[in-house]
Amino acid sequence: MFADINADGKPDLIVASEWAPIRIFINVGVNLWKKRAKWDSRLFTGWWNSVAVGDFDGDGRLDIVAGNFE
Repeated sequence: MFADINADGKPDLIVASEWAPIRIFINVGVNLWKKRAKWDSRLFTGWWNSVAVGDFDGDGRLDIVAGNFE
């Protein structure tokens, strides 16, 4: 899914894949750079099959929700 998660006006890429952590790639204009998570995303590997982005908690910043088949 593409969404401007860092509010710089450019769409960033959020990727869900099987047996891997959720990955975030920040759009820097010419390339996409992998963003390191503040938490250890290796702990969250699984059968990720969906990603949704929205301001779910009403704080004005985009949040990421991912679906996992277990």
